[in-house]
Amino acid sequence: MKSRFFFFFVLLIIIAMPFASAEEVASIPVAYCSHLGYDVKINEENKPTCDFGDGTLCTTDDFYNNLCGQNKIRESPLRQEGEYVYPEFEKCAEGLKPSKPQYALDQPKCYNPNRGILNTLWAIPAGLFLAIFTR
Repeated sequence: MKSRFFFFFVLLIIIAMPFASAEEVASIPVAYCSHLGYDVKINEENKPTCDFGDGTLCTTDDFYNNLCGQNKIRESPLRQEGEYVYPEFEKCAEGLKPSKPQYALDQPKCYNPNRGILNTLWAIPAGLFLAIFTR
């Protein structure tokens, strides 16, 4: 009986791994604002807001969607190999691509696709290990 419960528990964890939580998806506009060097504050309506430091405020969603604060957008530096990247608003340096192991829940890193298959293969077990033991 214990082995069935253990098997069911492990199966449940494996099935649930590929799905990102709503909190992770919603944090992209917040990450965009803070990545550009602005403060994120919660307004009276309990929404995250970008504070540009000059008295101008925008909700993080409006700023991310270019509905407000267009003159506050800064150029994002290119990410180098091994660095984490938000592909929604950042780019990897020339010759690099964003990628993450299939079952990893964290954000992707920039990698060189020309390095060969062995460097790519290690990422799958490493991503599984990190997804299971770092949560």
